[in-house]
Order: sequence, then structure tokens, then C-alpha cells
Amino acid sequence: MGVDRLREDLLREPAPAWRPQRGDVLIGEVVALDERRGFAERLYPIVTILDNETGHELAFHAFHTVAKNEIEKLAPKVGDTIGVAYLGLVEKEDSRYELYRVRVIRKDAVAAQFDAAALAAPEPEAQPVVEPMVEPAQLDDDSLPF
Repeated sequence: MGVDRLREDLLREPAPAWRPQRGDVLIGEVVALDERRGFAERLYPIVTILDNETGHELAFHAFHTVAKNEIEKLAPKVGDTIGVAYLGLVEKEDSRYELYRVRVIRKDAVAAQFDAAALAAPEPEAQPVVEPMVEPAQLDDDSLPF
């Protein structure tokens, strides 16, 4: 990170928190990453996103368990494009949780795309042709080469 970028980050006003309602989606470029201590002093990630729709920065505070796990699993980086959908509170017989869906498109996605051909099943190796073995009892004197 260059000195100019560091100065810009130090002077940046904190982005307002994204406060989604069920069905809301936030898509945009990751412009900053941070973390904060939340409930029970547990660290959670904060992803600042330049919203594609509004052009404004919003901070996605991923303190709910599903959101935190998704961000930690996908590990977005500054410059990546991220999409976050809040799908609402899920209540089951034995649990309750806030459901999020998160997707990331890497800034260097072209280089990171997998080679589908490389994942295809390898071509079977050519097998040598093996002549059937002839038992000596099947040979007669006329078929011997000497």
C-alpha cells in the first residue's frame, strides 16, 4: 500500500452501516476491510462496499454467524466485486439464525478461472497389445520356428 493510499484510508469517513431488510441485496466493489469486536468480544469482519446502484459506500458488518462464516470462507479482497443478499431470519425447531448469501468475483477473475479441460477425466493410456499365449501342448512340429 502506497503512502497516498494509506493517507486516504486514514482520513476516510466511516461508511454508514448497511441495514438490510429481508430480500435486500448489496453489490459492489470492496473498498476496505476491517474488523471489530462484537458480542462476547468476538471479532467480526466489516466489508466496506461501493454500492453499484447508488455509488455510495456502505459497511457490511458481518456479525451474524452465517454472514461471518461466509466472509471468512470467501475472503474478499479490496478490488473484488462482492454481492450480499439478506434472506431474513430463519426459525427452525432447534435453532434461529439470520440467513445471508454472499458471492465474490475476484479482481483477477480471468487469471483465477479454472481450466475445465484440466478437470476432465484423463485420457486412458494406450494399452500394449498382448498376443495370446500358446501352450506348448498346442504346438506341433510344423509350427516350431527351428
